[in-house]
Amino acid sequence: MGKVLELLSRRKPLLQVALDFTRLEEAARLVNSLSGLDVDIYEVGTPLIKSEGVKAVGVIKSLVPAASAVYADMKICDVGSLEVSLAHEAGADAVSVIGATDNAVIESAFNEALKRNVDLVVDLIGVREIIARIEELSKGLGIKVFEIHIGIDAQRKGLGIASVKDLIAEVKRRYPQIILAVAGGIKKDDVKILKQLGVDIVIVGGYITRSSDPRKAAEEIIAELRK
Repeated sequence: MGKVLELLSRRKPLLQVALDFTRLEEAARLVNSLSGLDVDIYEVGTPLIKSEGVKAVGVIKSLVPAASAVYADMKICDVGSLEVSLAHEAGADAVSVIGATDNAVIESAFNEALKRNVDLVVDLIGVREIIARIEELSKGLGIKVFEIHIGIDAQRKGLGIASVKDLIAEVKRRYPQIILAVAGGIKKDDVKILKQLGVDIVIVGGYITRSSDPRKAAEEIIAELRK
């Protein structure tokens, strides 16, 4: 059991804050602004890892409380075991793999994650048949954690949480045993809906990171989550 699954054994839903910056100093500033708040998971975003390298994971790890998990959004699509090992050695407690990639890659990443007590998250961004893919990977490979993800470019075209409510409900109905994370322009008003749908991990990025007062925005999300 990795750290994220351990946190989930204590309470649900968890709050994951996505640090989707391109400069490490901006991410560090945001983390420091949230000091003392009840954030379960800090996500080192893909743009940050690509811009600053996997070392960014270690820097963020050094800044967050020991009780919080650090998630490296590597979006692995090849050499699964290698990329999991790079993220873990940098300090990651959880790592993402792209659900649309080959099963061989996901299996390689998952096996390495198991060895290292790292939680592997299958990011379903770009997957057309999400229900079928969850069926295949959860039953075929034993994957436990999946993320329904509305990407930033899709959000710019008007897609939001409302567009995936029925999908989330269907996934939770069919696969109550899996852990489901949801990301995609989540705002305070979306949190109540996601809780009602049984989402396990609520991922919030821009509502906090692009706020004029990130700490206040995070406090609003946390208050709604803990009601």
